Amino acid sequence: MLSFVSKVWSGFKSLCNMVKREVLAIAAVLLSLVAMPSHALDTTAVEGAITEAGVAAAAIGIAVLIMTVGIKVFKWVRRAL
Repeated sequence: MLSFVSKVWSGFKSLCNMVKREVLAIAAVLLSLVAMPSHALDTTAVEGAITEAGVAAAAIGIAVLIMTVGIKVFKWVRRAL
């Protein structure tokens, strides 16, 4: 009976330690959220860079598509002759 009680007690102690760790982790996250600055960041430069990169990526994608279709058409015409 005593070994059963000691096992239950050790299990209860480990459960309490897990709960303490979880509570401390939640408290740390909440404190970090509270400590974050509340002013808005200026993101216009980042948005402009993303827009410019998107235009360049679209141009590259169109060029690759044209090359792929051109190669397929060339092979198709050569096979026909």
